[in-house]
Amino acid sequence: MEPKEITLLTVIVLGIAWNLYSMWLSKKNIPTPKPRHVFVVEDSDDDYKLFNMFVHLENCVIHRYKSADNMLFDIARVKPDLVIVDYFLAGKVRGDKLSKFCGKKIPSILVTGYEGEIVDAPPERTLIKSPEREYFDKLQALAYKLMA
Repeated sequence: MEPKEITLLTVIVLGIAWNLYSMWLSKKNIPTPKPRHVFVVEDSDDDYKLFNMFVHLENCVIHRYKSADNMLFDIARVKPDLVIVDYFLAGKVRGDKLSKFCGKKIPSILVTGYEGEIVDAPPERTLIKSPEREYFDKLQALAYKLMA
């Protein structure tokens, strides 16, 4: 048996078949996951850049706020699935108070560069900031755990 030549007609038929199959797949009702909203309240541009570089939360929309006031204004419009908040913030509201405000309805993680005792923050949801990769891995793992 001799190998058959691939003709232009064969290529065209295969192309049409592939397009029809693609159209059929696109019409199937394949559910796409709803994106999650993560509020990051961080007034330091440098710390936020590091967060953005090392923490990758799949299927999440990240909303960045430089103060608690701005976040509280937006919380009525978009309900976050998680709040990551810095302890020391510009403005009147400290991060631990904001984290407490979120309470049990919205999971929150408090991050700080301050290694002293932090009042009003659960230790299992408090992380000490560090430029080390391990800190960002812990933050990412805790974020996924709280959003599960």
